[in-house]
Amino acid sequence: MVKKWQIIERRLVVDNPWLQVYEDDMLTGTGVRVDGYYTVRKRDFAAVVPLTSDGQVLLIREYKHAVGEVVWSLPAGIVDQGEDAATAAARELHEETGYVAASLEHLGTWVVSDAFVADKAHLFVAYDVQASGAAQLEASEEIECQLMPFAEAIRAVEAGGLFSGVGLVAALLLAARRVGL
Repeated sequence: MVKKWQIIERRLVVDNPWLQVYEDDMLTGTGVRVDGYYTVRKRDFAAVVPLTSDGQVLLIREYKHAVGEVVWSLPAGIVDQGEDAATAAARELHEETGYVAASLEHLGTWVVSDAFVADKAHLFVAYDVQASGAAQLEASEEIECQLMPFAEAIRAVEAGGLFSGVGLVAALLLAARRVGL
């Protein structure tokens, strides 16, 4: 039977408002010692697949420094302390794009990278999105919005097009299934 690992010693290596990095010395369930196992704790995030009433998806393009590329993405952001994930999804949609949704549907909540990162992705579909003023970007954000036929976006993802994050790819594919693509 698989057993939970035990922490022998934990050292906090990085601590800031966005994440904490720990270096752990561990003992596996079978008794093997593993030193220097790094884990990252991040706050949960919400991502939204924004769909218009005429079958388009609202995508964003932005620079992602970790991969050094400008990539296609979905509106997404941190769930603030005391905020529920649906509220965060609607807020991020409006802040990053200037669009609002008639309704949101929760697709599910998943752990994104369970090997070393502790955060959850709350994924939503936003239906009948419409422009509602200007985006309210943070100083560090540079975002371009583009409407694309939803079926075309799904084909690009299935062809291996550069898209930010496996969780966001999953959101697109799950949303496609919900709307019958």
